[in-house]
Amino acid sequence: MQIFDFDDMPAAKDAPEGMRVIKSKDEEWLIPPFRFDDNAADRVEVVYTTRPEGELHMLIYMPKNAVGTYPLAVVVPGSGWHKQNLADNSRYNEMLVKEGFVVAAIEYRPSSTTVLPGQIHDIKAGIKFLVKNAAKYHVDVNRIGIMGDSSGGHTALMVGMTGMRDFNDDEFDGISFDIKCIIDFFGPTRFTTMNDYPIAEDHICETGCVGEVMGGIHVMDNVELAEKLSPINYIYDDMRTPPIMMVHGNCDGVICFHQSVEMYEALRAKDRYTELVCVDHGRHWSHGFRSMDVLRVVRDFLVKYLG
Repeated sequence: MQIFDFDDMPAAKDAPEGMRVIKSKDEEWLIPPFRFDDNAADRVEVVYTTRPEGELHMLIYMPKNAVGTYPLAVVVPGSGWHKQNLADNSRYNEMLVKEGFVVAAIEYRPSSTTVLPGQIHDIKAGIKFLVKNAAKYHVDVNRIGIMGDSSGGHTALMVGMTGMRDFNDDEFDGISFDIKCIIDFFGPTRFTTMNDYPIAEDHICETGCVGEVMGGIHVMDNVELAEKLSPINYIYDDMRTPPIMMVHGNCDGVICFHQSVEMYEALRAKDRYTELVCVDHGRHWSHGFRSMDVLRVVRDFLVKYLG
């Protein structure tokens, strides 16, 4: 493992066939903190389930004075599997609502109370809640996409790729969902290879965020479990994989760029549709991610598969 300071992370050299590159700069109006724009959307916070550890919430953004139904973009916030702020990146959510989406940012239990796959169960329960209450929240249940960043990107991939096949609990029994597309912002895709390339943090040790969410162990001490919890191992031969777009900065010191490259190449090897967007010299949610260029890429992908 080669450790760098965040500011000194070298740009990854990976350039797989078909990769797109965005060269952009952050725009101030897309940088937190945000004040919610009451004119942009109607927003409501609801409790979607109560676990033994407490209530879980979601923040739902709907078009103003909504009538009928709209495609749903599920947002899984990143947090290193710690406590999340559902209002993170609300400017993205507001912009998607203006494009004709309902957006739901869903909370999941943190690693301090729950190990994986509990977080996957939570997000799936949240989606089933929205399906059950589709009329109330103006959701078109036949047009659901999911997106997430960092740990949320990992969870979005796991939820979207496994669907109703794996990692479902008994809550909302009898209610199903079908994810039409997935957007992963720099999420880990294979826990066992996270330290194989230059990085600024060791996430797989006992106190790293991956080690914590696996139960306070070193990832390499339980490779079998680590592989079971890695999205790259859920490209089923006998089940459809939703189209997947990965957006990653090649100077990311938190989750190395190669995590997305490895997933992209695995998907292409099995003839699944995937896109890899490299934010040139981008880091972890900065240096180009908070720009209209990236937002347009997200919007266009969602419109293509949900519009």
